[in-house]
Amino acid sequence: MAQRRSIFALLVLLLLVAFVVPVSGQDNVSGEVNFFFLDDRPESRDNWAAIVAGFNETFLNVTVNLIGGPATEGWDGYAQAAARSIAGGQPLDVIYVAVEGVATLVDLGVLTPLNEYIARDQAEVDELLNDVDPALIEPFIIDGSQYLLPHSWNSMLMYYNTARFAEAGLEPPADDWTWDDFLVAAQALTEDTDGDGQPNRYGYDIGGGPFGLEPWFASNGGSFMSGDWCNAQLNSPEVVGAFEFLSSLVYEHGVSPTPGSTANLFEQFQNGDISMFGAGRWMVGIFMGMDFSDYDIAYWPGNPSSGTVVGVDGYAMFSTTQNPDATWEFIKYLTSESVQQTLVGADDAPASNVPARRSVAESLLNFPPDHAERFYGSLSFGNGANMLPSPKNASDVYGALGRASTNIFSGEVSVEDALNAAQSEITSSSCG
Repeated sequence: MAQRRSIFALLVLLLLVAFVVPVSGQDNVSGEVNFFFLDDRPESRDNWAAIVAGFNETFLNVTVNLIGGPATEGWDGYAQAAARSIAGGQPLDVIYVAVEGVATLVDLGVLTPLNEYIARDQAEVDELLNDVDPALIEPFIIDGSQYLLPHSWNSMLMYYNTARFAEAGLEPPADDWTWDDFLVAAQALTEDTDGDGQPNRYGYDIGGGPFGLEPWFASNGGSFMSGDWCNAQLNSPEVVGAFEFLSSLVYEHGVSPTPGSTANLFEQFQNGDISMFGAGRWMVGIFMGMDFSDYDIAYWPGNPSSGTVVGVDGYAMFSTTQNPDATWEFIKYLTSESVQQTLVGADDAPASNVPARRSVAESLLNFPPDHAERFYGSLSFGNGANMLPSPKNASDVYGALGRASTNIFSGEVSVEDALNAAQSEITSSSCG
């Protein structure tokens, strides 16, 4: 009898074990996560909501609240808006932010390093990091602490009108073309078709801004900031030399209009009145919407080696988060392959950024232009890509650079005088 009771008890125990539902890690993660995102387009909230819905297919017990941040003050202003929200009592857990806002957030002390979380899930995070160019990770590591995981990026390539190159009898730019080669092409593409003595078709539109000018500094072996972003070097020989070359395109060679004077650049590029200009992947969707395909991209011309600029964005955790485990799971999901695939875009509407994951970025080869591989290739070709200098005093440095550029292209101030004046505006190190 005792033996029968023991067998019966064992059967009951086995049945109980069989019907116990295991509790997964996902089921243990619950609560709310407040996500601060850049509310820069009418569809932004809906796009993020779709990504959150995918996250909730696995994490059923986590509610992600979308909190839009301002898009009118640049990334630095956006970052400061997030900090003000926290100071005002708004609980925030995770932020989408570009490199231009990271130093501000770290300096304000509102981000928490991810090192502990990365170590906890090392194999899972390594799967991401091993698929990402190191250049896209380095700016997120400050004083040994990693604050973000990368999401997407853009670099500057030289867009050129293939039809105009053919009309002018020019071969497509070689990978290793130089400033001299660029000038020869620009001269061949510049025309005065109405006979008034002034060109009405130009070889190149200079553009401007830190992101537009830095490729010229990089291809001349320099940058407008030191490598650690501590000190401005607006009057360095490399920056001076680049501005002298750009100024000569306008005032000596006449192959570029005065920066800022070009109206409807994209239309002028389409009709051949501008044959070259610099931009990132965002132009692919614009040109597709214009039903325009007579273009390709080239690496930036070098002096003598090519160089360019890159900007990257990603996700960080706020130090004030009350739900770090759910926040970390959300950050990992945001950098997953499935979310990265959304950066490729639809066949008729490619996205504007390049996915951080190299394996996903290979899908860009299914879209125009013919040499789309140069988007990712620009990170390592020639001198490589300078990460857009983004110190905590970026607004001061960018402002000084912008004023110098305006003065130079006014034709009334010498390059050296304008850049010396700009350098004198920056009176302290951004690392002090």
